[in-house]
Amino acid sequence: MPLPPTSLTNTAAFSPTNVLVSRMGRSSKFNATILVISFVLGQGSIFLAQTWLIISNKIDLLAAFGVTFSLALFALIVVESGSLVTLARVAANVSRDKHNNRRIWQVYWETTVLRLCVALALSVVSCTYALQFGNAFTRSYLMFLPPTLIIWSFNFAGLLDGLRLSGLSGASVAVAYLSSAIALLLATDEPSDQAPYILGFGLLAGYCAATLAQLLAVNLAACRIQFVRPTTAGIGRAFREGIAVLVTTLPGQATYRLQLLLASAFLGPVATGQFIYVKQVIIALAQILAFIRRAEFPDLMRRLRGTLNPLREVLITQRTGLLFAAASSLCLAASGAVAIFYFEGDLQQSAVVLTIFSLIVFSSAIPLTLTQGLLAVGAYKTAAASALASAAITMISSYMFIGHLGLLGIMIGDVLGHAAAAAIASLRLTRGSDCTRMVAR
Repeated sequence: MPLPPTSLTNTAAFSPTNVLVSRMGRSSKFNATILVISFVLGQGSIFLAQTWLIISNKIDLLAAFGVTFSLALFALIVVESGSLVTLARVAANVSRDKHNNRRIWQVYWETTVLRLCVALALSVVSCTYALQFGNAFTRSYLMFLPPTLIIWSFNFAGLLDGLRLSGLSGASVAVAYLSSAIALLLATDEPSDQAPYILGFGLLAGYCAATLAQLLAVNLAACRIQFVRPTTAGIGRAFREGIAVLVTTLPGQATYRLQLLLASAFLGPVATGQFIYVKQVIIALAQILAFIRRAEFPDLMRRLRGTLNPLREVLITQRTGLLFAAASSLCLAASGAVAIFYFEGDLQQSAVVLTIFSLIVFSSAIPLTLTQGLLAVGAYKTAAASALASAAITMISSYMFIGHLGLLGIMIGDVLGHAAAAAIASLRLTRGSDCTRMVAR
């Protein structure tokens, strides 16, 4: 059955590649699969390169790269300014009407102006930090960050997500990770003063390639890019919505790091190490769930139009992710229980922690699923309030319980934070008429 033409589809110039992009690429299952594969290839390549550094006794290089690369990734997330969601909403909302092509590109350029301003501001901050506080490695590596941020401010990831091509967007970012991994391998045998230049160039080249790949994908699936003059009101709207989306994601990252500080202060290095080990497993599964939700976003937007029961539609549309989370929690709990009887010492203790924290996979999936619904209907303020309330309750509870219950106290804090976020999101999504008006905007 042929796909209906969309506002961005150039039906007059379909090639076999266009057909592949239009048919196979817009399957949510295909997109989710490509996102997971891209995650494994991208993050996996970095992990393998870092493993090689350990084998080669290049611990100093590993540490220096880890700090600066993490800083660069955080800056890139901030530069996106929530556009992965905001642009996806616009593309998914108006793609039914072939006359709305101009509207999509206007919002893209308004968002790009915002991202470019953020990139320039962060460039000044990174250069100041490198010159005032950085060592030789940091100064050399971070000199490549400003052009990387400026180039990434033009990315098309949000548009691709809205066009049901999130798999191609994820694959393009995997190229950026691969570039840094290759640069890391090349820098292994180079003099210490040359390594940061190789790694910095790898970062810049990777995100240049990712942006160009996204541009190619947009052109294959749509009319050619066009410039539409951005408006002041549109830039202001992009700022408000982008900040709200960022607030839904940044508190979670901050919470995890603050929990690490609590574990280190109250429980010591052994328990902290076990916590880090288990959290890496939880985070990996959460990332897979995020890919599934990302691939389902356009379908969620479609199902929410006109519905009087948005909460039900959110849960039904994203049931695949919820079932995956439930199955993952059960598998982790079973694996941990078995490992408790087969291992001794630190491995046994890590298995105990894994069993305790297995619940987190499912408990976190519920508010994240509901938050996706809030983002789909444009309830950014509620989503931000939910994230902030969750972070606050998680940290307060963790601090209250960790002294008496150890890592179990952190787990309880996580669950209470997830419950608070789910409650806030559920209350908002039960207001069906309001949600219907918002998703139609």
